[in-house]
Amino acid sequence: MQIRRPRIGDIMSLFTDSPRTVVTGEAEQTDWQAQRLNQPLIAFQSSRHPGGLGKSFSILRVSDSRVRVLALKKAEDSDEVIVRIVELDGRPATNVRLSFAAPVVSAREVNGQEQPLGRATINNGQLVTSLGRYQPRTFAVKLAAPSIRMSSPRSEPIALDYDLDVATVDGEKSSAGLQWQRCSVARGDVAERDCFRRHHFSPWPEATSQTRL
Repeated sequence: MQIRRPRIGDIMSLFTDSPRTVVTGEAEQTDWQAQRLNQPLIAFQSSRHPGGLGKSFSILRVSDSRVRVLALKKAEDSDEVIVRIVELDGRPATNVRLSFAAPVVSAREVNGQEQPLGRATINNGQLVTSLGRYQPRTFAVKLAAPSIRMSSPRSEPIALDYDLDVATVDGEKSSAGLQWQRCSVARGDVAERDCFRRHHFSPWPEATSQTRL
């Protein structure tokens, strides 16, 4: 549906119907349907090729459908995997099991800043926990070595023609910066060259104060 609003512009809204069960009249997990509507799964098809993972592969499984995964990422300061979950219904969730692509060998609970809070329970290679009403919890887990190893990706910086000044140094007059925001980046916040997990980045050319993007 498209609504025309003077001074604001076009407002686009997306709606969907949610079915209810005949017996109880309760919605069929409407929140999950809304999530799928707002962030639909994007699939792609690759060419047929041999592989050792089989026809299906799961990075993470949660035993309780009323527990949602909010984040799954690499830890900031270690090689652990951070997983953040939350209870959805306002009801305590017990014996929630999280299964990863490889068995969990160690786990600990952390806060939102990935600071340690305490130990976590592991059972048969799964992370086991409980949650209170609407409670979020975050864990740092270490997984066993994968049974199948892939070659590390290779990267090389690409030389680009920089045509916009978006960074300033101390004592220098601020530039116009990003045109759509009219602001610039502090020059000292970004290194001349950076390397992250063997991937090299060159934010801007060296020995220049005119173009830095």
